[in-house]
Amino acid sequence: MISAVTEWIRAVLLVSFLSVLVRLLLPDNGLRPFVRLVTGLVVLSVLVQPILVLVGAVPGWDGRPLEGLANVSVPSTAASLAAGEAVRDRGRQAAVEQVRMHVRRQSAALVSLVAEVDGVRVGERVLSEDGGDGLALALDGRRDPGEDRVRELLFKYFGIDPDVVTLRWTEEGA
Repeated sequence: MISAVTEWIRAVLLVSFLSVLVRLLLPDNGLRPFVRLVTGLVVLSVLVQPILVLVGAVPGWDGRPLEGLANVSVPSTAASLAAGEAVRDRGRQAAVEQVRMHVRRQSAALVSLVAEVDGVRVGERVLSEDGGDGLALALDGRRDPGEDRVRELLFKYFGIDPDVVTLRWTEEGA
């Protein structure tokens, strides 16, 4: 009898805690009254279950509300860490790709400001992860003195070493 009461108290505390947690995490919007109603009904049902068992309204129930939690499998720490590392790696790859995209657009806009450059197309080799960071640009315009100005701008604003910048001129001076 004591163990059934202990299980019932644990169930009431667990459901109450989860109810409060759900209410705290819910933003202030039109769903709040409905969530309060549902969580209140769940707490009420856990409170009333022992009474229903005593009067025989729930036949075949042994009065242990948390018994189902014993069969829940919890992943190992190694599996959880591996999943976390996979999420971290995907996030890192997404961030690197976003940086590459921004560098492409910003470098094209910056280089287009050089007087000798008439058009800019950014190549695919932008900040590679294999240690060969670099930037490949296809430029329309006059090569001299435009090439030095382009390399200087890219170094000054992005910190890209002039030695890793590949410039391909397609018109005058090519």
